[in-house]
Amino acid sequence: MVGGFSSGSFQSELWEIVIPANETENTSRCIFPKGRIGHAWFASSVPINRYLKGIDGQILVKLEAFYKGLLGRDLTQDEVQQVLTLIGEHEYHIKTDGMPIQSGIKCARFLVEFVLGHYRFAETHPIVGGKAKIGVVAYDHSAFRILE
Repeated sequence: MVGGFSSGSFQSELWEIVIPANETENTSRCIFPKGRIGHAWFASSVPINRYLKGIDGQILVKLEAFYKGLLGRDLTQDEVQQVLTLIGEHEYHIKTDGMPIQSGIKCARFLVEFVLGHYRFAETHPIVGGKAKIGVVAYDHSAFRILE
């Protein structure tokens, strides 16, 4: 993930670059276009989904099957939206717009270390581990650096 401000731009962007899949110019994927602010997570995201969204995505699949069996029919789009709205009312919201870079670094570190800690102590096999390494490039044209 590479995020920040393009030269001469006052709005940030977030791009996903997968090496070697994106070795050809202009093949990376824009996650957040200019003007969109937020947070995104990939890979081992189940603990983050549970923490921020308050629910594991797999339970939604099981709940849908449960209600289908109970009602004898699929849920309507309106019913699905009502469930998603209910769940959304209980999410933790991280205020990212206007967040200073130091706070953003602390937030990223918290979420990465949260996932590491989850898999360290969960009953499942640890699929991630080690020490969190967070990198930063500041607006002052300094070089990319890994923070400790």
